[in-house]
Amino acid sequence: MRLLRLPLPPFLAASSIFIAALAHYLHVARAADASALICFAAAIVFWVAALSAGNVSIATTAADAAPPEIKTRPVSKALVVSTMGLALMAFLFVSDNALNSDSALAWLGSIAVFLYAFWSPEKNLVEWRAALAASVASLRAMFASGLRLPTRGLLLIGVGLLAFFFCFHNLDQVPAEMTSEHAENILDITDVLAGARPVYFEHNAGREPLDFYATAAFVALTNRPLDFGALKTVSAAFGVLLVLATFLLARELFEFELALVAAALVAIGKWPLAIARQGLAYPLAPLLLALTLYFLVRALKYHRRNDFLLTGVWLGLGLFGFDAFRIVPLFIAASLFGAYLFGDNRRRAALGAYVRNSILAFALALVVALPLVRYALDRPATFWYQTLTRLGGGAAPLTGNPAILLAENLGGAALMLNWTGDLAWPTNVPGDPALDYVTGGLFVLGVAYALYRALRFRDKVYAFILIGWIAMLLPSALSLAVPGENPSLIEASGAIPFVFILAALPVMWTARALAQSDARAIWGRVAAAGLLALLLAVAARANFNRYFVDYAATYQQSAWNSSEIAAAIRGFAQSVGDAEHAWIMVYPYWVDARNVGTNMGQPGWAQTLANADAALAQPTDRANRLIVLSAADRDNLARLETLFANGQPRLVHSRTPGHDFVLFYVPGASAPGDLNLQ
Repeated sequence: MRLLRLPLPPFLAASSIFIAALAHYLHVARAADASALICFAAAIVFWVAALSAGNVSIATTAADAAPPEIKTRPVSKALVVSTMGLALMAFLFVSDNALNSDSALAWLGSIAVFLYAFWSPEKNLVEWRAALAASVASLRAMFASGLRLPTRGLLLIGVGLLAFFFCFHNLDQVPAEMTSEHAENILDITDVLAGARPVYFEHNAGREPLDFYATAAFVALTNRPLDFGALKTVSAAFGVLLVLATFLLARELFEFELALVAAALVAIGKWPLAIARQGLAYPLAPLLLALTLYFLVRALKYHRRNDFLLTGVWLGLGLFGFDAFRIVPLFIAASLFGAYLFGDNRRRAALGAYVRNSILAFALALVVALPLVRYALDRPATFWYQTLTRLGGGAAPLTGNPAILLAENLGGAALMLNWTGDLAWPTNVPGDPALDYVTGGLFVLGVAYALYRALRFRDKVYAFILIGWIAMLLPSALSLAVPGENPSLIEASGAIPFVFILAALPVMWTARALAQSDARAIWGRVAAAGLLALLLAVAARANFNRYFVDYAATYQQSAWNSSEIAAAIRGFAQSVGDAEHAWIMVYPYWVDARNVGTNMGQPGWAQTLANADAALAQPTDRANRLIVLSAADRDNLARLETLFANGQPRLVHSRTPGHDFVLFYVPGASAPGDLNLQ
């Protein structure tokens, strides 16, 4: 009977998790909003009761014993002058939105000299050799004993494999088709492969360059075609790295177990999945944010100059990733100021070093982002176009009080996680909350716990997480002129590390309460492991079904079937014609001809006809011709039948209902009178 007696704190905590998950499920799956709100309130009551009854805490690592202080070496004035000279040269050479060998050499040289000038060596050459020899000896011993990895290492590898599975499973099929944004990216990457080196990509309202160059490098190194698969492979790899970066950040803030849970939740979450498998730059914002914050937290904990410098490196690099990252410099500055203002006496006593290191971090970030800074100064209207448009500086002016609009948008962005949802079908089942019902319930409890710790115990780590979560919702909430674009899973993607760390908190608290309920019995630890496994399994199943079944079907129904049209044109080209004598008839809200060309293996092909009469303007040679029309375009089809008496129309039924199209074959002078198009 002893095994059946569950102590009160873990019972209350487990009950609150179950009720919160039920509340989310009732809202999303049953539209029972009143019942859902009652359940959420009950979950909070149970959770507060558990926190009051249990003497359980989740250890933060902010108070860890700092490693030995590294003595900073004297800074060479010659190196500082060299850094400034190289940076000035890079700034002057980067002109007309193009990097060349001179500007790139000066830019990279300025970064290298900056780091060399201010870096504090942690070991001398003899110590590095000794450390390397010890590492080699450790690896040899590990392999000699049969490659026995520690349990923590195995668990981390398991989470990595889980992330790899979710990010790459059935990647060629989900998402199924390209959108016009993919078409724009394909053209830009084609230019890079052809030798262009722009600092900022101006098509499609402007895009940061990192994803374009990464994809171009992947295509060049693997010698694979530039297509939708290449785009998705690179972004999915960023998605796997996001899981590991979240682990690093969480581990620097909390204990290993919580970091592992947070990383596992990111690995199976449909929100991270949706942005990682899109084939676009979306996962770069949370990935580069997590890496920037990892070194920032280390800098604030250990007060080492090297960590400040690495914070600056990742901060500058992040600006090349995705526009949602542009708010991060402000957040870093606020974090540094807040850490000093509310820090301990030791940091106050070292104010001079703290300020110098903070300035160095931002100075290095400026040097790293120098080409982008030059572009922003040269062409501010293009660089800030999307930001200003969303703030009301474009064609859509503000229609209300900015403060009220911001508050409403911020509330909508926060509720996006487990109540409302993004309406954009490319990344979401329209209106579906960003989190599954298990993680969504955990997130509500995690926010409550973080508030409890921050307000009652003045715990700076929890305040940092809450403020970071809100700050990274701002890129979505600042869509004041076009509030219909808020909430946005894409613009708020920087909040992912914070959101999933918050969701991991109640799991860890409950597991810790179970494990500590009876120190003499093993059942508590077994129950804790069982609870964790159950929650992850249920969340993984919910996310898998929602993404790979529901979202996949919604996406395929919404995106036009450019691959099927490409297959039809390719069949024509391989049998009785060629791609030069095939055209897409333009029709409102129909397929993007550029995507058809990419699926044909010919990026850049985009032959279109504005109307049926335009077909007469094409060269009148003896070749066979093929015109592809939307099945709804009856007027142009009728006109073609009038213009070409020998034309042969054929309706092609798509695998997706409502996506049928018509092939209108016009035999050339030497072609047979009737042709069966297959």
